[in-house]
Amino acid sequence: IGGMDRGLDYNPLVKFLSTSSVENIILLPSTNERIEDLFRKYEHNKKIIAVNNMEEAVKMSYEHTKKNQICLLSPAAASYGFYLNFEKRGEHFKQLVEEYSNI
Repeated sequence: IGGMDRGLDYNPLVKFLSTSSVENIILLPSTNERIEDLFRKYEHNKKIIAVNNMEEAVKMSYEHTKKNQICLLSPAAASYGFYLNFEKRGEHFKQLVEEYSNI
């Protein structure tokens, strides 16, 4: 989760995720600190992992996602400042996943 901070209210999302079956939450800049602070408001058993970029996010997803489980890119924030558009972000994510799957 994360991207350009446009001042959106992430409370409903964090509240939902806190009670969901999602085990790991990987946070991207620049909203990562704000979203991590919101998770502290809710009781949960999630592993919260803050990273600096998409490469680290994919690396952490491979380290923390159990075999035969799903890792979903769902940033809930704009990618401006990091990528030209959401398509380019998705393409980069796909490229990194393919690279890590061959390691």
